[in-house]
Amino acid sequence: MIKFTIDKVFFLLLVLTPIIDSINGYFMQVTKLGSVIGPIYRLILYVFMLACFFYKNSFNKIFKLGIVIIYFIFIGFIFSFNDSKDAIFYNLNNIIKLFFPILIIEAYRNLNIKEIIKKDTISKIFKYYSVIFPMTIIPFTLIGKSLSVYSNGAGAKGFYKANNELNIILVTLLIYNFNNLFYKKNKLKNGLLTLLNFCCLFLIGSKTTIIALLIIIIAYLFINLKKFKVLNNILLGVIVVLVIYIVNKVYYDQIYLAFQRQIYFYNLYEDNKIIKTGDVNINSQTIVVLFNNKSKGTYTYRVDLFNKDATTKGDILTVVSNPIINEEGINVEYATTSDWGSGANFQITITNNTNKDLVNWKLDFNFDKKINSLPDTTFVQSGNSYTVIPKSWNNIIPRGGKLTLLGVCEGNVNNLTIYNTKIITQ
Repeated sequence: MIKFTIDKVFFLLLVLTPIIDSINGYFMQVTKLGSVIGPIYRLILYVFMLACFFYKNSFNKIFKLGIVIIYFIFIGFIFSFNDSKDAIFYNLNNIIKLFFPILIIEAYRNLNIKEIIKKDTISKIFKYYSVIFPMTIIPFTLIGKSLSVYSNGAGAKGFYKANNELNIILVTLLIYNFNNLFYKKNKLKNGLLTLLNFCCLFLIGSKTTIIALLIIIIAYLFINLKKFKVLNNILLGVIVVLVIYIVNKVYYDQIYLAFQRQIYFYNLYEDNKIIKTGDVNINSQTIVVLFNNKSKGTYTYRVDLFNKDATTKGDILTVVSNPIINEEGINVEYATTSDWGSGANFQITITNNTNKDLVNWKLDFNFDKKINSLPDTTFVQSGNSYTVIPKSWNNIIPRGGKLTLLGVCEGNVNNLTIYNTKIITQ
């Protein structure tokens, strides 16, 4: 009969974590349904680690960690105060992720001091991770079922969802296995584990992990260069070349896409300053930038495409922003969002900073271009004068709220904007 001790439960819960995360990701992807397996397991893990940390621990240590946790939760709430519930949940979730490794370390330290847990438990967990992570990434990649890491199809990560956390774990495991390869006796086993983790990092294909991979290899070879004889150096060089060749042959498509991501990308400029960047794929792409809270003025936008051979500069798009204050607390802002000559897209944003709701409002203004459509309203035109009447679903702008209307007008707007703006409310 198996006797479950705290040491065994600690070990088992952490070893099963990547397996549970992979299963959770599989159900979320294949069944297209949300899975509760991962969150429930994480909750059990958190409760257990908290119990291990609190077990006969000193009040001083508990108090210090508690103060730090409360501080960061408070900061998370402050930054999310005006955001939605989803944003608050997202920030708190990130804070919990940040403290999880700290909690594990402190729980292990507390149990180790009390001699409840063995000193080699963490080392055993690392050994199991060195097998589990490759086995939950490489096979799915070989059969073409792995999730892509990037939007252009580059990278392979099995069914794991968190890219950054996965990168950190795999880099840590590679350091651990490289250390064992150079300083432990079983060279064959440690070499195989190092190779498996090397393949996982190579498959993910992020800049950070590739750079970390090269730094780790160069650092360990440099540190241990004197320990190897000439024949061993030659043999090691041959093995490295063979490994790179085999990995390239087996995972050529993934490597190509990962490499393509590093050399094909775009930069979006606002007034010659980069405000957004991303990778370029073979499909049609739309770059969306919110044009909110802009001061009065003219803004220029340009998209440049980059590859390994050349840079292609895009045409310059000029957007005019002219916020107009009607009465104290009401702001009307116009912006041309795109202009293709024969037509143009524009948006009008009404912001209500008064202490009352704007009910059954109407907007009057002049505009020296013909408006073709303003879908969320009914509008009346007389020459260059316009009256905009809202629909039933947007006829109230709550205090502190805003409403953005999207429309289409004649092209070649240039620096034109709406003027003589007036809001009429009940």
